Order: sequence, then structure tokens, then C-alpha cells
Amino acid sequence: MNRLLSLLILALFTTAPCVSANMKDIWLSMPDSIIPYLDKNLRLQFLDYESLHVNTTVTNKLHGESKLDTLTSDFIRVQLSQSSSIEIKRLPYAAGDSILCVIKTYGTDMKESQIAFYKQQWDTLPIRTDFLHSHSATSNNSHTYANHAPIPQEATMIWLSLDVSSENLTIYQTDPIGKEKADNSTKQQRIVKWNLKTFN
Repeated sequence: MNRLLSLLILALFTTAPCVSANMKDIWLSMPDSIIPYLDKNLRLQFLDYESLHVNTTVTNKLHGESKLDTLTSDFIRVQLSQSSSIEIKRLPYAAGDSILCVIKTYGTDMKESQIAFYKQQWDTLPIRTDFLHSHSATSNNSHTYANHAPIPQEATMIWLSLDVSSENLTIYQTDPIGKEKADNSTKQQRIVKWNLKTFN
């Protein structure tokens, strides 16, 4: 009887889904190589300040200021410097446990972003990034992947923003560099939705 009970308990634990790490754990476990000037101790300072409800600004290893802007159960945004930021969003994934979408954005007036996907243990995932292209520029036989894809469309600046309260991604596209326009503001804006495999 005891052996049967032990086997039932073992089966319960081995078949139960893995519990997703919370965003604080994910933020702390992030490899230093992703933001070399914000090591684990500095990232921990953000969380300490946030729990005390005080100013969440730290002095990074480049002697500049970095600030924790937003922290929720599945999203974090940090202003790394005056001209760079990082956003991390936990997303449900069709192949199993939730994954991480990481966006780094650089620039002030003219912004440009990089996007990458990771497992919660920070192993990279080859998620297709065809959604970065406009429909007219995407070939049926051409696919690009995070961590390997150049910014689509020649001389076009694209920057990305994850939504805090949904699984949407906004893609902002500016005019090609050097093209004469009276208005230099963003010309195109698209919202793509997460479908458990990629954005579309």
C-alpha cells in the first residue's frame, strides 16, 4: 500500500507542469552578457528599491544612470541610459513552458530595436521574425529568425515596443534614412499579436 502511494505521489510530481519563474527571478537570472554594465548585484538593487517604493535608479558600471520603469508579473522595462532601454515579456508558448521575448532599443529621435527570444533558463530560441517585414516585402519562401535577422527593408529604421497588459507588439517604422520628407515623424505603425509560436 505504501509503495503504491509513493508511486502515485511520484507520478503526480513528474506529470505536473513546471511552475513558471516570476519576473523578479527571471531578471536576476539573466546572464550578465545581455547587459554587461548591469550585473546581478545592480539588478538586485532595482528590486530592492522597487519593494521599498523609492526611486528605482542605480548607477551602472558605465557610471551612468539606469532606471527600472515598469515591473509586473510578466513584464519588465528598464531605461538603461538616456538612449537605450530593454523590455522583457513572458509569453505562453505552444511547445511547453512560457518563453521570454527581449527587446533592446537604441536611439532617441531615430530609434532602432533588436529582438530575441529565450527559454526561461536563458537559452536562445530560433523564433521566426517574419512579422518584422511588411506584407509586401515578405517572400513566401523567405524566413528570418531572431538573433540572426537584419532589420528589414534597406535603410529603414524600425523600433519595437511590447504591450504591458497584453501579448501585442507594436512595430514602428520610420522613413528611409536620407529620404527627404517635410515630416520626420514615424510614418507607419503596426500591431502584431502573439499566437503561441510567433507574432503575426
